[in-house]
Amino acid sequence: MATTYGAATTTVVPNDPEIRVHRFIGFKPSHSLAFNRNPLVFLVPKSTPSVSRAVSTPVKPDTQLKLSALHGVLKKGPKTVMSSIIRSMGSTLGACGDLNRNVLAPAAPIAGKDYLFAQETAENIAAVLTPQSGFYHDMWVDGERIMTAEPPEVVKARTDNTHGTNFPDSPEPIYGTQFLPRKFKIAVTVPGDNSVDILTNDIATTVITNDPKIRVHSFIGFKPSHSLAFNRNPHVFLVPKSTPSVIRAVSTPVKPDTATETKRSKVEIIKEGSNYIRYPLNEELLTDAPNINEAATQLIKFHGSYQQYNRDERGARSYSFMLRTKNPCGKVSNKLYLTMDDLADQFGIGTLRLTTRQTFQLHGVLKKDLKTVMSSIIRSMGSTLGACGDLNRNVLAPAAPIARKDYLFAQETAENIAALLTPQSGFYYDMWVDGERIMTAEPPEEVQNCCNCSRR
Repeated sequence: MATTYGAATTTVVPNDPEIRVHRFIGFKPSHSLAFNRNPLVFLVPKSTPSVSRAVSTPVKPDTQLKLSALHGVLKKGPKTVMSSIIRSMGSTLGACGDLNRNVLAPAAPIAGKDYLFAQETAENIAAVLTPQSGFYHDMWVDGERIMTAEPPEVVKARTDNTHGTNFPDSPEPIYGTQFLPRKFKIAVTVPGDNSVDILTNDIATTVITNDPKIRVHSFIGFKPSHSLAFNRNPHVFLVPKSTPSVIRAVSTPVKPDTATETKRSKVEIIKEGSNYIRYPLNEELLTDAPNINEAATQLIKFHGSYQQYNRDERGARSYSFMLRTKNPCGKVSNKLYLTMDDLADQFGIGTLRLTTRQTFQLHGVLKKDLKTVMSSIIRSMGSTLGACGDLNRNVLAPAAPIARKDYLFAQETAENIAALLTPQSGFYYDMWVDGERIMTAEPPEEVQNCCNCSRR
């Protein structure tokens, strides 16, 4: 079943013949997202792939925020509700808006030092980053401050301007008058605990009890390309007293000098010089070595494969490759499944793995067998093209064989979007089946969409 983890989501609404989408027009100077106020209206039957190509809507559910949400409160009731929450030692301050929201930590009542320290640290970070100007209590409890005394280290961390991030003489020493350019989320956890998804947060801190220091790469704002920029040299902070200061300093974006040209990454340089994802992968596949070099390792991802080795082995590394198929809307023909099953036994480790992204993964393929395995998949009307790498990967849709118009349309739309966003330079077929194009004809609207894209 498709979830909202995709970079763009489309929902089939059978009783509405139009899709209304707010067009993303780039980043504002404050680094927040900018959208047109007037939505673009697209007719569903023919233009959905164009919608998906033109619009990028990052969606990630807040499944890890550990919040309670109360719905249905009428306008005349918020003050009563808010004051009741506040007088019960609760708070809604900063749970939404452009500021630090909740601070996560393992909630289990485990009396280990690392767990207790993680929880205390999370509470202190939340206190340090709580707005101070009093607008919240003024609005809901007539200015009455209902709160417990803050620890001295929290007060000290909030007023400390060692990193030059404070707003002097402001009632909001951390946020100033404009607060942050967007929402911010933080998590604190301990090694081995998976109750907190640290990767969905802007900052993650892990308690390492045998190391008295934290090393953090300081965030210095957005590069001109809108990606995050970090200093190469990490700042080192002692844990016991400075963790809130670390978080506050890192979570305060500082706009970099736009006159300085941003250094391009090594991977960007490799891709640009690869002749559309061919070189040096094509030469590396012909060598007798069991592995491929670093540049080819980056390129083979676009062909749907990762080079891997057993990290537990000592001495010489045993290299193999993982192959991932691309199955839009989860459709797999009988022929492709039987082929994958045979390949797993002949060239893999005897297992065929299914993923939550509606793909197969085949592990343990040796370099010398890659072309045989790849060509077998392609000739069985399958593909690994774009299943990994920096491009659109799979397009999910409900795979259940339900013969309803909405299900059928969702599946057709997913297939058309996948076809539209499939690379066209031919590098995949050149590499694995000597340039032979083994594919079915594309719908005319997909070809038209590609042509329209090139003219823009």
